[in-house]
Amino acid sequence: MGVYDAGLAVLQLLSPAQWVQTFFILAAAAVLALTVLPSRTRRLLLDYGARGGSRQSAAAAGSDWLENITATVTSWGQIPHSWFAAFYAISLASSAFWAYQFAFQGEILRVIVSTQDASRSEAMGQSLVAVKVAWALMALQGARRLFEQLFVLRSSTSKMWIIHWALGLSFYISMSVAVWIEGSGSILDQWSKPNDAHSPGLKVFTGSVMFIIVSVTQFKCHSHLASLKKYSLPTRGLFQYTVCAHYTCECLIYISLAIVAAPEGQMFNKTILSAIVFVAVNLGLTAHGTRKWYEAKFGAEKIAARWTMIPLVY
Repeated sequence: MGVYDAGLAVLQLLSPAQWVQTFFILAAAAVLALTVLPSRTRRLLLDYGARGGSRQSAAAAGSDWLENITATVTSWGQIPHSWFAAFYAISLASSAFWAYQFAFQGEILRVIVSTQDASRSEAMGQSLVAVKVAWALMALQGARRLFEQLFVLRSSTSKMWIIHWALGLSFYISMSVAVWIEGSGSILDQWSKPNDAHSPGLKVFTGSVMFIIVSVTQFKCHSHLASLKKYSLPTRGLFQYTVCAHYTCECLIYISLAIVAAPEGQMFNKTILSAIVFVAVNLGLTAHGTRKWYEAKFGAEKIAARWTMIPLVY
């Protein structure tokens, strides 16, 4: 058996949930791997928006061959930062697609949940109410972020690399599956024996309340950022304590979803936890770049008392 056949055999052993988990973990590992690169090369790959202005200066001043190649490659496929709206549009569309598949017992959803249910080792998965609530909250998240992108945040002329954009789209498509994949058994049971007598448990209630509170807080963070003079230092609300308070909220939102979607007998949903690993790594590196940019522009003393993204940790 060749390497290709062996690899294919291993992949065939993975359940749909494990496929999604693997994507999140590999994506996080790929982003982490960039940290071993030289500083200026790393910035060329990671920075965008206000911090992306360093691309031209780094390319002009860099004599290292890796840096020059990276500058050339990342100069291709630069797209408007406003294309971020596509993340939330695809997230909302994906949630609607899977809702349609559930309501009409679509063949695509049936194949996925049947495969997942046949391969799962846990005795209990997500309850149906956990599936529905997590599904609805993810759709609400997509709708809110799309609204913010279109009507709250300022339009920007800055650019981002198309690879960043493609990775973001892949994340949101995968998240639309992550919120229900561990409840495949409950979906099949509902199709075979419809039963609307479901009540939310403590985890669903607690996670939902947390989701709403953090979502409102993030909306306030984004509104504050939108009200600032271009490239100013945010100072209100959670920004008094963290440099990237909106990223703090983003992590907490996905933690709340992991609680809501937790299988019975478990505290968190493992598939969403793997997504949180990617979110924390990706936003953590971006927050680090933001902190460095603020220090260079406003002085390190201005943000010395603030955590970067996670209070008491980072």
